Amino acid sequence: MGDTTSFKIYEKTLYLKHLSRSRYGSTEFSRLKDPMKKTNTHLTAANLRTFFILRDLTEAQLEQLAQSVDIQTAKRRTRIIERGSEDDSVYLLLSGTIELVAEDGRKTTIEDSHSNAKTPISQLIPRKYDVIALTPIQYLKLNKELLPAQAEAADTIDNELLIAEEQDDNEWAEGQLCFALYEDINTNQLILPTLPDIAIQIRKAIKDKVSDAGEVAAIIQTDPAITAKLMRAANSALYAGRLPINTCLAAVVRLGLDTTQKLVLSFSMQELFKSQSKVLQLQMRQALGHSIKISALCYLLARRIDQFDAEEAMLAGLLHDIGVVAILCYAEMFIDPSSDHQQISNAITRFRSQISGMILRQWEFPAEIIDASVEAENWERDPSKPLDYADLIIVAQRYCLEEHAGTGAIPAMEELSSFKKLLPGKSQPEEKLALIHEIFREADQLETLLQSK
Repeated sequence: MGDTTSFKIYEKTLYLKHLSRSRYGSTEFSRLKDPMKKTNTHLTAANLRTFFILRDLTEAQLEQLAQSVDIQTAKRRTRIIERGSEDDSVYLLLSGTIELVAEDGRKTTIEDSHSNAKTPISQLIPRKYDVIALTPIQYLKLNKELLPAQAEAADTIDNELLIAEEQDDNEWAEGQLCFALYEDINTNQLILPTLPDIAIQIRKAIKDKVSDAGEVAAIIQTDPAITAKLMRAANSALYAGRLPINTCLAAVVRLGLDTTQKLVLSFSMQELFKSQSKVLQLQMRQALGHSIKISALCYLLARRIDQFDAEEAMLAGLLHDIGVVAILCYAEMFIDPSSDHQQISNAITRFRSQISGMILRQWEFPAEIIDASVEAENWERDPSKPLDYADLIIVAQRYCLEEHAGTGAIPAMEELSSFKKLLPGKSQPEEKLALIHEIFREADQLETLLQSK
């Protein structure tokens, strides 16, 4: 994954690409004005600057554009864009709520207050959605044919970043998806389910240090599925005492409050890996399966190294790819998931580490778990850094790649600085590899426990 600087460069590139594709430039907007329309006296430069594609325009350009277009209105249940249409106008939502309806019936709601309303509506041509007003709405319809071509010597745009007019719209769709994610996280408007309620309650109860095992058990029992998983864990070979337990309270007592909290969080977090789309739900299941496997491997490694908390390692492994959930949640709004698998894959590859870190910061997770998510695929990690949870995740992920061909530029296990730092008592790489393989043989049992319903 790239660093923060490359992410910001890509963000700026998105602005410039879309300005180019929309054919706005630093020339005047004189040709935008339609003499058949009344000049709009309510639209302002400030209104227009809120839209991503217009943010880099000068104040004069925005003022002229505001005087050159009219605000359109539509009543509730009016269809403003028809699926399959070749109309290449740029639609921008000013107020109200709209619904995007895909061919298979999937629906996405967009409200004017959210930043996903600050990008063009259903912009791929032919249109992928019917766009219907759920409330009375106001919107802009900008005709591309009336917009001036980009000035050859535009001072406001680096010509090296311009995109040819015939470029595939899907490339911008991927960029729009990534930019919307980045923008929403940084404005605290990320569209992602909050932490499950039971996890929030347990975290608060234990953090306040006023709850005993009975009170914590009472909270857990409000969710029968989590209760069953916790009792199964308490009776498993990982935690079992001499006698089986058959109550949630007994499970909490055996596990302790700290382990209970981490296990409940691990179990409940899996509920976030869901989507209404059948296509995206398959990808959610794959993402969850990967996260559970890494979680199990991290747990087993941590048990062999004194400085680690095994349950914390399990949680770090489960959360390291939480950014994938955010990307998949957004995918429906910006690209067609049934046909644009590569676009989603590209977005995940580029941004999952940064977005994972951003989400975990918003959820106020410990720094070591945040760092682990950001560094999860940093194969050439600084060897001078102390051994931490990120190293466990890197080794676990590299182990999973052993069974797949074509790992490309990813270093061999014994070349990883994370691998070299593990198990310091084992000096020979072959000996260390053999021990890691032995440790990971137990993973199937733990994965089954984590995945159980």
